[in-house]
Amino acid sequence: MKKLNYNETASKYDAMMKGLKKPDENEAQEWNDNLSGEIDYLIPFDCIARDIQQWILSSSIYPQPAISFAATMSFLGAMFGRSIAYENIKGNLMYICMAESGEGKDKPFKAIKLLANAIGKGNVVKSSKYASGAALMESLQDTPSMLFHVDEFGNYLASINGKNSNQYSKEIVDIMTECYTCCDSVIYGKALKGKEPIRVDEPNLCVLALSTERQIFDGLKTSDLANGSIARYSMLFGINYQLPRNIEYSEEIPDKIINRLKEMVEHESKKRILFKKSEQIKRSKEYNDYKFEMVKRMKEKSNSLEGEKRNFIPMYNRIAVRCIQQAMLIDGCQSIDVLKWIENIELKSFDVFMKKFLHLGSDNEMERCYKIIERAIKEAGKNGITKNKFYAKTRQLDPGMKQRMLKELIDSNSVFEKKGEQGVKGFAPTIYYWKK
Repeated sequence: MKKLNYNETASKYDAMMKGLKKPDENEAQEWNDNLSGEIDYLIPFDCIARDIQQWILSSSIYPQPAISFAATMSFLGAMFGRSIAYENIKGNLMYICMAESGEGKDKPFKAIKLLANAIGKGNVVKSSKYASGAALMESLQDTPSMLFHVDEFGNYLASINGKNSNQYSKEIVDIMTECYTCCDSVIYGKALKGKEPIRVDEPNLCVLALSTERQIFDGLKTSDLANGSIARYSMLFGINYQLPRNIEYSEEIPDKIINRLKEMVEHESKKRILFKKSEQIKRSKEYNDYKFEMVKRMKEKSNSLEGEKRNFIPMYNRIAVRCIQQAMLIDGCQSIDVLKWIENIELKSFDVFMKKFLHLGSDNEMERCYKIIERAIKEAGKNGITKNKFYAKTRQLDPGMKQRMLKELIDSNSVFEKKGEQGVKGFAPTIYYWKK
């Protein structure tokens, strides 16, 4: 029988004790800042929409696939969405695109404005310079099909929901919502003494709203989710922290795009003369069956949402409608593959929006303070955040209140703390982690 020496015995004993040692129950949650990084917003199908998106991207110092997609689709919606319909669904697309300042958010809008001018339709594209809802209604009366570009959309939300709410901003947002709802009927402006109210038949108001994530989530409240206004919008996420590309500046638009759009605009004009109301798109039985199953899947999923996620039911219930709207303008609702692709990016984008809202959104001052504390710890991920860095990142909060809230999170087992490695001066910092 082999006799073990002392070192071998000690080694086996340590291994045995290590296996018996109770594992640390506290495991820090990992943090992923780029939740939307895997969403592919590049149109893969041979169509005018892909040509426009690729042109925008090729001429961008900071390429933004999601925002270029939204700009392309809202442009096509404004040009052609009024004359087509799938049952009561029209092509009046509405997007909120989020990216940080200095990341090229404005380039896609400038590109489609340039494109609209090149085909003689520059009046269709409007910027958010309206001082009131009445001014927007007058513009819609003149141009029932319109692409309304709203920069810094988060400021609109803040001006509606903030302490000093702005009635004019609220009017404009309410008109955008009403136009969406009444796209297959009629909307009226305010009745003024001695004047007939403005009437707009089949308003086709497409919206391209741009903002930073922080502006959106600071301005949104849970009630905005519940009333269904935000449910009309596709929420898309841009790329942040890009480095610029060294490309030659050019405003030249490929002839292929201009010629094709001019043909489509001419056909659209003739069709509108023949059909006073929008024309129903012809689609196959297989397409209708898939559309029904998609609507059913979305409804089943929304019915299964629990807890805080139930606030997102109106948004989830609208995903199928937004998918159909976009498919109408890509291929006229002919290919199920196109519909499946749009469904995929809509579901992924919605999932990211829901996670970010739950992480960043707040409805009152107390909740806002909790969110600031939670955000500082969560975003530190598995590395944790030292006590000093935590207090630096949350310095806008009252120290006493901050300490009480932190203690409550620790007591409720949401946060745990550990001592870090001892430094040169013999001091071991306290580190906070968000528990997995």
